[in-house]
Amino acid sequence: MVAISFVATGIVFVIAYLLGGKGRYISLYKVLGYAYIICWLSIIPYIGLIPSLWLLVVLVVALQVVMGLSKRRAIIAGAILFCSWLIFFLVLMIIGIAAKKFTDITKRHVDVTEKYMSETERVPEMPVSVEENMGEEPFKIINKLPEDFPDDIPVYKGAKLASTMAIGDGKSLNLTTDASFEEVKKYYKEELKKRGWETTVMEAEGYITIAAYKVKDERGLTVAISGGTSVGGAAIMIIYKD
Repeated sequence: MVAISFVATGIVFVIAYLLGGKGRYISLYKVLGYAYIICWLSIIPYIGLIPSLWLLVVLVVALQVVMGLSKRRAIIAGAILFCSWLIFFLVLMIIGIAAKKFTDITKRHVDVTEKYMSETERVPEMPVSVEENMGEEPFKIINKLPEDFPDDIPVYKGAKLASTMAIGDGKSLNLTTDASFEEVKKYYKEELKKRGWETTVMEAEGYITIAAYKVKDERGLTVAISGGTSVGGAAIMIIYKD
């Protein structure tokens, strides 16, 4: 509190000096120091404004008596200080609101990503006996692109469809291409962003996994790309949920 009072008085002194004041800093501090004592009352609800108004009145009088300013210039100095403090607190408030909003958005992104990752990593429960599986189809393999395949999920140009697998309401798409691993990796990194996906990349030598999600639509997908296969080129697996 003492350090703040020294700094605050210094700011007042500089403004008064620029307006033609001739007093001394220590004299101004002695006068304002007594006024600072009641500033702690500002924390009390409903009466917090009273100490601030009192300090403003004391400030104007002190600038006239100690710094030798005219009443008009003293009021101008007080108005400048009041506006400066007001702008300062407004900036702090805006920063606080922006920080809270950023934290909320980040938390929402993390929650959506964790939710999607937990769903895509979930292993479907397999039947323990043939009898329990009668009339059920836990998964099936389809050798063609699903008719309802989303338009915003990119498929590498010229890639060959190896298979698609449906597991519950989730699906996986397996592709192969003669293009190099680096070309395919670059394509998906850029194309997913172009189509509105936010991405998180996990990469190792010859392998990359891209977790993509759209927070607004609460949708997500995973693209896994591997290179250096025995036949060359790259293999692509796309896992998504309807």
